[in-house]
Amino acid sequence: MVAIMAKDPAVLFYTQDFITGTYLMTNEQRGKYIMLLCLQHQNDFLLEEDMLKICGSYDAVIWSKFEKENDKYINKRMKEEKEKRHKYCESRRQNRRGKNLKSFKTDNLNIKHMYQHMENENVNENENRNDNVIKSNNQENQPDFIDKIVNEFVDAYGDYQIVNRGKERAAAGKLLHIYKKQFPTASQDETLESLRIYFNSCIHIQDKWMRENMSLSLIINKFNEIKTILKNENGENTKPRGATIKQIAATVLRNFGNR
Repeated sequence: MVAIMAKDPAVLFYTQDFITGTYLMTNEQRGKYIMLLCLQHQNDFLLEEDMLKICGSYDAVIWSKFEKENDKYINKRMKEEKEKRHKYCESRRQNRRGKNLKSFKTDNLNIKHMYQHMENENVNENENRNDNVIKSNNQENQPDFIDKIVNEFVDAYGDYQIVNRGKERAAAGKLLHIYKKQFPTASQDETLESLRIYFNSCIHIQDKWMRENMSLSLIINKFNEIKTILKNENGENTKPRGATIKQIAATVLRNFGNR
C-alpha cells in the first residue's frame, strides 16, 4: 500500500459538488469514497490494493469515480484541485520571498520605531469598545483601508489563508487604533509602511509556536508578549529614544520606496 506522506494538509472541497456527485451512493459508499479522495490527495494516486483496502471488494459505483492510468487510479477533480492549490501556494511563497528580501534590507531602527509607536499601549480584550473606535471622519477608518491592512499581513505572510475575514478585520482595526492613537496625523502610506515592517518582524519571530500560529488576532491577543520577544531578539533592552512621524516616514520611504 502507498504510504501516506506529510504534504499539503488541505485542498478546496466543494460541498455542493460532492453532494450532487454522490447523491445515489449509500452513506457507506460516501465514507469510502471520501477516504479514497483523501488518500489520493496525500499520495497523488491510488493503487488497486488501496482501493480494495478501503472498499473491501470491488464496488462499481465508487470505481467509476476514478480513472485508471496504467496501474494507478486517479480522480481527475481531486488531481486538478491539488494542482490549483499548489500553484496558488507557490505564487504566494514567491511573493513572500520577494517582500522579505526587500524588507530585511531595513536596519533595526525601523523595527524599533514600530515598537515605539505602540510602546505604551495595553491591548486588552475587555477594554471599553468606545476606546477602540476612531472618529468616523478619519479616512483611515474606512472599510477599504482596514482591508488594506489585512492584505498587507496576508502579503507579508505569503500563503496565509483567511478563515474569518470579519475577525481579521476587527484585529486590523484595533491595530490601526493603537498606531493612530500615537500618530493621529500619519498618512495612509506612512501607516501601511510602518505596519508592513512590523508584520515582517512578527512572522519571523523566533518563538516557534507563535511563528506557526501568527495571525492578526494573535498579534492583538499576545501584543505585549510579542513586543517583548521581538525587542529581546533585536537586542533592545532599553526604551529607544523618540522619533517624529516625519523621521519615521523618511526612514521607511528611503528603504522601501513608494509602492
